[in-house]
Amino acid sequence: MIKLNGLISFENISYSIEENKLFSTGIRKTILDEISFEINDGTIFGITGESGSGKTTLIKLMANIYQPTNGKISYKFPQWENGKSNVQVLFQNSEDLINPVRKIKSQLQDIENNTERISEVFEVLSLNEGLLERRGMELSGGERQRIALSKLLLVRPKVLVCDEPFSAQDPASKLNFVELFKKINRKLNITVVCVSHEIDILKLFVTDLLVLYSGRIAETGNSKIIFEKPFHPYTDFLLRAVEYNLSERDLFGRSDSQNNKYGCPYYPECAVKLEKCKTSIEKVNFEKRTVYCNNPL
Repeated sequence: MIKLNGLISFENISYSIEENKLFSTGIRKTILDEISFEINDGTIFGITGESGSGKTTLIKLMANIYQPTNGKISYKFPQWENGKSNVQVLFQNSEDLINPVRKIKSQLQDIENNTERISEVFEVLSLNEGLLERRGMELSGGERQRIALSKLLLVRPKVLVCDEPFSAQDPASKLNFVELFKKINRKLNITVVCVSHEIDILKLFVTDLLVLYSGRIAETGNSKIIFEKPFHPYTDFLLRAVEYNLSERDLFGRSDSQNNKYGCPYYPECAVKLEKCKTSIEKVNFEKRTVYCNNPL
């Protein structure tokens, strides 16, 4: 078994909630099940999977917003310094946190009084310092998003987590953000975690990848190796979906398997499933990757 010793390590993490639906009181729903992986210092770590796979729950655990039901999360840095978390999260609505009536300079000085540091962050984010004298209401949506990001970076976190940062953006804006995350990682020496269902965008810049399906890890490891030759059938499905190289069954034969009782949650959709996949799933370690599959491609 691989010893986990990364910047952040997840060891057999599970997370469940109690359902409050009629006739189901006391029944717990598993969101994440036996999750183990690590994020190494200085990397750009991608997390992908369909809606409902547990991506957002995973990063909320990472940022201590949620606490795991079982398992342990380890950090090789203080989780809090000077009253601020060392894991900062850019959520999809983070730009809404910009005060519309206060000047941007005043809002940023609440976090950092050092004007040189503000200038450094603005340079990395390609922001014009003229924005400092404007009020939140005077900024465009894209400018508000970058100002929100600057507020997180001024905290000087060890890890920046971005939740679906490419949603509702045109192709040019997506590429701009790809370059932005690479600059943040390189120039500010911040480990970046990017959560996105758009695996084709992650392919452009992440160094490591974790693929989630129905609350379980399908495949994780070096992104270049995974993208060149996926070993898990679900990873293969995601990459073929990007290329539109799908059969009719691929397009219309999928089902919601969040609460299925199979050993492998992908069992109902899998074209290479074995009989034992109904009851169990094997963790297989290859060079620079781990696959949870009884019959890797």
